[in-house]
Amino acid sequence: EEILTDLANQYEDLTLIIAGDFLDCFDISTFSKVPNTKPDIKHEIELGHSFLKEWRRIMGERRIVYILGNHELRLRKHVINLAPEIYSIVPTLDKLLDLAQLNIEFVDFPEHLSNFKDNFIDWEGVLIGHFARYTKHAGYTAKALVEDKGASVVQGHTHKTGLHMKQTHNKLLWGVENGCLCRFDNTHEIEPSWEHSLTILTSVNGTVFPEIVTIQ
Repeated sequence: EEILTDLANQYEDLTLIIAGDFLDCFDISTFSKVPNTKPDIKHEIELGHSFLKEWRRIMGERRIVYILGNHELRLRKHVINLAPEIYSIVPTLDKLLDLAQLNIEFVDFPEHLSNFKDNFIDWEGVLIGHFARYTKHAGYTAKALVEDKGASVVQGHTHKTGLHMKQTHNKLLWGVENGCLCRFDNTHEIEPSWEHSLTILTSVNGTVFPEIVTIQ
């Protein structure tokens, strides 16, 4: 919140883009779990709403975009797998988080999908989102996505921090792995190889420049 407040004070035209996995939905994941180690899904949604409400206060009327990731997709898959008969009447995540009331744009997976696929927006020619691509080493996923998409990319899926650049005959392409802001004391990794970071994109005369901010 301190970083967001500082940025909001510096830039009048600031846009906040949440690149997926804002919610973990751990309680309804298919992993084997030790009971009572994390908040249940109801509490997690309530906590998420409180964060979003505070971010809206900081941002004022400026644009906020929420792109769903594979962790949030767990909610849809949970209902499909265990209660398909009521799928059509279960509120979607944007309704549960009251995103319309908060004036937050919602980028959902297509309704017909139940498995994780690329989910992203095009911002100033940069593809930002949650892409179904993951490699072990930081930066390798960014490299693969730049090659696949032929565009500059910000990836929110790997929890790693990395940067790849590629000079073509007429422009510079780059790919960023955006790191994460979650706690590392999770219950399915002992020493996760993740990094705390976020990405600031600045557009100058149609050219977008990435800056990775690492958080110790």
